[in-house]
Amino acid sequence: MGERKILATMGLGSHAAFLDVTLPSFQRFAELHGYEVRIPEGDPAPERRHKHWAKIAFMNELLPQCDLLFWIDSDAAIVDPSVDIADALPRSKVLGLVEHHYLGQSVPNTGVMIVRGDRRGRRFFQEVWGHTEFLETRWHDNAAVLTMLGYSFDMDANPPPCGPGRTTRWLRRTQFLGNEWNSLPEDMAGSPRILHVTGTYAFDDRLERLRAALA
Repeated sequence: MGERKILATMGLGSHAAFLDVTLPSFQRFAELHGYEVRIPEGDPAPERRHKHWAKIAFMNELLPQCDLLFWIDSDAAIVDPSVDIADALPRSKVLGLVEHHYLGQSVPNTGVMIVRGDRRGRRFFQEVWGHTEFLETRWHDNAAVLTMLGYSFDMDANPPPCGPGRTTRWLRRTQFLGNEWNSLPEDMAGSPRILHVTGTYAFDDRLERLRAALA
C-alpha cells in the first residue's frame, strides 16, 4: 500500500482571492503526484485572532491522517509541477522547508513545507502551536518554528536580523530545500518550481504577479 499524501492550503478572508488564482496549480500537482487536496471549510483556529495560526491548527488536524503533508500558502503558485517535493525530503528528516538568504539574513520560511505524518512530525507542530508567546508578534508561527530550530532573531528591528544560532534536535531533523521550492522575489531561483509572493507587496500587485506566473 502506498503512502497517503495530503496537499493542504487555505484562503481565509481576503486570501480567498489568492486561492482562486493558485488552486488550479495545486490541483494539477496533486493529480500528477498522488496527493489529496484538503482545504478547511471554516476557520480551524477561531480562538486565535491572527489567522497565521489557523494553518498550524489545520496541519495538526491533518498530520495524523497521512504519511506526508505538503503545506502551501495560498499566495504561492506551483509553476513547475513536474517533480514531487516529497522526493526532496530524505527518509531521516521530518521537516523540509526553504531557508531564504537576503539582506544579510538567513530565514526559514513556513509558507511551503513538506512534513512526515509520524509521531515526530505531529510532535513538532504540536510544539509550534504551544508557543503562545508569539501570538501577537509580527512573525507568528514562523517565529515559533525559528525558535524550535534554534535561530536568533529580533522582530523589533528593521530589517529584522535572523540567522542560525544553536543546534536543536529539531534542526537536526530538518532538511533545507533548494529555493526553487519557495522562490520569493527577494530570493528568486533560476528555475522556480513554486513562486511565493508574500505581503512585502501590495495586495493587488500580489494577485497580478501570481496571475502572470501561471499564465
